Amino acid sequence: QRHRLHLWPKGAKAPNATFLDYTNGEGITNTGALALGTTNPEDLTVKNFTGTANYVIDVQGYYVALAS
Repeated sequence: QRHRLHLWPKGAKAPNATFLDYTNGEGITNTGALALGTTNPEDLTVKNFTGTANYVIDVQGYYVALAS
């Protein structure tokens, strides 16, 4: 069974792009830049479009806007 994982900031429109696409039993990883909420950066929407799955999501770093 194929799984398609989408992630986006809470309250934003869901993206058309798939963040991770994999088959049952496949051990894979993915790294990418993803915007987080501006008022509460912990708010992240995660949706798996096929079946159920367990995920581990790590924040490896972040970008901040420079003060002008």
